[in-house]
Order: sequence, then structure tokens, then C-alpha cells
Amino acid sequence: MISKKRSCVSGRLGLTAGIAGVAMVAAVVTAPTARALDQSRYDRAQLQRDADAITSTGATSVLAEVNSSSRRLVARSGVADLKTRRAVPWGAYCRIGSTTKTFVATVALQLVGEGKLKLTDTVEQWLPGLMSSTDIDGGDITIRQLLGHTSGLPDYADDVPLEQATTPEAFRNERFRTYRPEQLVAMAMRHKRVFAPGTGWSYSNTNYILIGMILEKSPATPGSRRSTSALSSHST
Repeated sequence: MISKKRSCVSGRLGLTAGIAGVAMVAAVVTAPTARALDQSRYDRAQLQRDADAITSTGATSVLAEVNSSSRRLVARSGVADLKTRRAVPWGAYCRIGSTTKTFVATVALQLVGEGKLKLTDTVEQWLPGLMSSTDIDGGDITIRQLLGHTSGLPDYADDVPLEQATTPEAFRNERFRTYRPEQLVAMAMRHKRVFAPGTGWSYSNTNYILIGMILEKSPATPGSRRSTSALSSHST
């Protein structure tokens, strides 16, 4: 198993690129899995080459790390600050993207264990009137289905302009745009459901936006404090 330290790592190596020293975007290059890394000749020079390949496309900075049971490779490229040309710090913070879903699910299940939520609770119970669509009813969708991506809800990400950006100019125009959770849900509601709740499986970011909104309505300690304190995570 590859450990995750300052980089987003799954079966492939995630490289996090800083934009103007402030915003972060994720890019991915092919790299060995932990077992393959132990058995391959993939080395720091090659990781550096891959990091440099990303900054050559216009990213301001890249910080990459991959671990296996016997080896640790790190590389950085570009600068952390365009004005001072300061190098990317080895201990830099980066946005964790969809890893956030793990924390959201953890807090939701903590509250279920404490009796403050039920997996059978519906979206309509906690967020009345939020979901309005010709064939989507929040009263039919449970927290269990949101957590397991069996709600049948369409994915708002398909409508976010940044996801459709195919040129550097389009990316720059959209990279700092933010949305309220309600806006993201409204994007999803423009579409018909993928299937009736509980009858299939389809990954949808909309599910976890809704869980996050439910947690904010529930009698919970703020999610980041609950989940990260339980994990003894002090730099999250």
C-alpha cells in the first residue's frame, strides 16, 4: 500500500500543482504502484522528470511523493511564489480534493453511532424543499444511499464550467470561481435521475454535498474537529 503524505496517491501517483502560490489543482501522471515501485527502476530522477513535465504545461508548482515498503521518492518543480521565486516547500499544504469524502462519511457514521442521525433518514427530513426536479424526490433518498452512491442523483460536476475547460484560458477564467452547496445541488437538479433510489450504483459528487449540508444541520461538533481529532491529525 502506498502511503499518502502531501500528495494524493492511489494506484497512480497524484501530483498537486500550485497555481500562483495560492490555488491548487490536481494532475496525474503514470507511476508505479507500491509493489511495482519496489521491483522497478523508477527512481527520483524519473519522478522529477514527471514533475517537470507538469510545470512545463503552465502549472506554477508541483510537489510529489510516492512511498512503498522500502523506498520513498520525492520531487518538486516550479516555484511557490511568482514574485519572490521561492521554491516549493517540502512540507507544503495541498488541497485534498475528494479525500474530503472520507472525513464527511466518518462524521456521518459517528453521528449514526451516537443516535443523532439514522441511515434511514431522508434528505427531505434534514433539508426540506431543497431538491426539486421532475423525477427526483428528497423524501425517497436516504443517508445510506447518499453514502453508498446508490441514490441515483446526477453529478453536478458535469455542469461546473471548470470541468469543461479545455484550454489554459478557459481554466484561468474559472479556477478561482466558488459555489455554495445549494448552487451545486441546483446544477444537479437540472437533470433527470440516473435510476430510482436504491436500484443501482453511480458515483455522484452531489451525494456528498448533501451529506455535508445535513451534517451542518445536525447536532454535531463541526466535522473537521470531530474526524481529525479522532485521527490525531494536527495539520489538516
